Amino acid sequence: MRLSEDMSESDFEVRVALPADAEAVQKFGRISFTATFGHLYPPEVLEGYLAEAYTTPGFVAHIENPREIIYVAHDKRSGEVCGYVLCGPCDLPHAEASDQNGEIKKLYVDIPFFGKGVAKQLMDLGIAWLKEHFPGKPLYIGVYSDNLRAQNFYMQKYNFERVGDYYFEVGSCRDFEFILREKSS
Repeated sequence: MRLSEDMSESDFEVRVALPADAEAVQKFGRISFTATFGHLYPPEVLEGYLAEAYTTPGFVAHIENPREIIYVAHDKRSGEVCGYVLCGPCDLPHAEASDQNGEIKKLYVDIPFFGKGVAKQLMDLGIAWLKEHFPGKPLYIGVYSDNLRAQNFYMQKYNFERVGDYYFEVGSCRDFEFILREKSS
């Protein structure tokens, strides 16, 4: 759904995801992943990855896991998901990272909501939750090397820096990703 340019923060609401949200979040996740990265993969590779990584039971498991949280944003006009953030223990392949560190695992926002405060609110809530659950530990994010918009958001607005890189596997494809870590204050 494309909305008019007069949207404001009052046009969306953010809350902790419930198991009943899992299907809508996974559907939104599939659409967002495909819109952002789908052009990188052959159709059969993309479908295989989505079938494995974006399932309703998988999202229920994230929601019910006490070491993870999903905050979900809903468009107040349509009631549809317009963004989400998934946070939990770090599993990025970095020598200094472990599951004792926190990670922003996924952050997606619907294109009409870019620049409307959804990503900022989701990120602020995710970071606050991670700092509470992983106190005193650095936070990490993996970001696709060609996703300059996301890199700028994390590095300029949230004080993250590049500390490594790795290959994220999507079926038989390998995406070059950066590992970002929150700079110590």
